[in-house]
Amino acid sequence: MAECPNKKADNMVYSPDYHVPIGQAIKHENGEYYLRVKKDKLTFEDISISKLLSEIIQIADKKK
Repeated sequence: MAECPNKKADNMVYSPDYHVPIGQAIKHENGEYYLRVKKDKLTFEDISISKLLSEIIQIADKKK
């Protein structure tokens, strides 16, 4: 997790229909893209897009 100063985030990602804030689009030094999500006012977590996509697919494919 990353600690970030209390400032307005640039590069925010929003849902297309209702403009719900999802997270901040960032690119790490290694060239990989991440979604930075907010835990609380001062704590953020960076989730790689590959990890996020993998989790979405795994959860969506679970049988009920």
